[in-house]
Amino acid sequence: MNQISFPVIDPIATGANILRLRKERGLSVRDLQGFFGFEEPQAIYKWQRGQSLPSVDNLYALGALLQVPMDEILVSINYNKKEQCASAPALSICLQHSHVDYLMLPISTPQTMPMDFSTKLIHTYNKVFRSMFSVKFLTVYLLKFTIYIKPKTVD
Repeated sequence: MNQISFPVIDPIATGANILRLRKERGLSVRDLQGFFGFEEPQAIYKWQRGQSLPSVDNLYALGALLQVPMDEILVSINYNKKEQCASAPALSICLQHSHVDYLMLPISTPQTMPMDFSTKLIHTYNKVFRSMFSVKFLTVYLLKFTIYIKPKTVD
């Protein structure tokens, strides 16, 4: 049986896709705001910037408005085909060689995660990955409660 990796939505790429599809259809942000009945356009701008994703209902309605299936709106995280992704309930790491672009670590945390907690979390992952993979230079990003780790290249 083929192992299927857990799909993960890329909010930034999905937002860019929403923006592209909206513009291709000649629709303004105000048009979408009116269609959804939002008092303010902030939700649309947040979708387009990847700061949030539409709810399932709104995604379904957006697909109808843009005349595309929901699947064509959402963009999944692209992994390098050379790497195999191992998945666990709260941890997904893609690493086999030092040629990895990003490691993805989804974290189940409440929306009200304190800033000092996220700093400690990043520091911990920095320590763990440096010791596990002998990567000397590492950059860690915390975005939407997913940690993206990118090895730095040394010139």
